[in-house]
Amino acid sequence: MRWKLKGFIPGVESESKAVFQPVVVLAEDYDNATRLFLHAAKRCVAAERRENEL
Repeated sequence: MRWKLKGFIPGVESESKAVFQPVVVLAEDYDNATRLFLHAAKRCVAAERRENEL
């Protein structure tokens, strides 16, 4: 799940609301997506190794 921050962010000057809207992702969602990506990458590497052995 992603959110766009609205309004001014402390420490960021001379940026308007429309121009500077960073996307925020919950750490739990990010960690889950990273875990799924790494799992898929491991499966791809394993499949390539099996294919090369044939």
